[in-house]
Amino acid sequence: MLLVAVKTLLTPLLLALCTVVSHRWGDVVGGWMLGLPMVSGPVSLFLMLQHGSLFAESAARASLLGFAACGVFCLAYLALADRLSWKLSLAGSAAACVVSIGALSLVHLSLAETVLAVALVLLTINALLGGPKTSRRASMPSLGGVAGRMALSGAVVLAITTFSGLLGGTLSGLLAPLPVLGALMSSSAHRREGADAVQGMLRGLLVGLWGGVAFFAAVAFLLSVAAPLTTYSLAIVVAALTGWVATKVAAWRPTLRLEQHFHDAALGRVLHRLDRVRERVSLGDQRGGIDVATLEQAYRGGERAAA
Repeated sequence: MLLVAVKTLLTPLLLALCTVVSHRWGDVVGGWMLGLPMVSGPVSLFLMLQHGSLFAESAARASLLGFAACGVFCLAYLALADRLSWKLSLAGSAAACVVSIGALSLVHLSLAETVLAVALVLLTINALLGGPKTSRRASMPSLGGVAGRMALSGAVVLAITTFSGLLGGTLSGLLAPLPVLGALMSSSAHRREGADAVQGMLRGLLVGLWGGVAFFAAVAFLLSVAAPLTTYSLAIVVAALTGWVATKVAAWRPTLRLEQHFHDAALGRVLHRLDRVRERVSLGDQRGGIDVATLEQAYRGGERAAA
């Protein structure tokens, strides 16, 4: 009974903490916390207590692949949010995540190959989307909304660990990193405040995923050579340090990223249109009130400020 109570309460309490952090320090910080293994970490610990170290090690290897599916969820939601409602964005990104999990369940790699493959996937997604730019304070949801999220997250942990014997180590591990908390908080922010509200949160979540990958890489490596208490203690430390480094790298925002190429392509199209205007309008003719050079300079300045 004590284990069931811990399963039911631990993750909901962590979700409540994320909600408070997002409201106090902004959606980027809240999203970063959501990316940490606050659901999958407790699931891994409970699997080890229920089935032993070998089962938990197998699940940890699968959980690493599950973080790639989380990255797909973030990419899909951000791609859909500007065009669709929160319901359709959530449904589309959830479907993309489920399809990814189905495909990843067929992948069988060594631990080193798995870590490398997941790192490449996350690096690609981060290059496509860029790091978190600004952090805006998220509005505090109602107590009923928070309670509903807490209940659902607790139910997910309880369901995975209860049926883990039937699911097996691989499927249990793949399902553990499901972005349940991220989906709940992102869709809620999207519904209340619009698409812009989820940009910082999901980009922050992507940064936080590096901490989760580090956590499960440490668990998968150490469980076979160290005691469980030592394994999970060191994994928490490694996850925290990796998450901190990831936030520093994301804040640096190097200029050589695909996002910048998208800006450059847009700038090129606009300047091409301005060239066509220049052909039709004499720069010395002020009667039309059109100064193409000024327009071009202003647009370039706006792009530099946006970058």
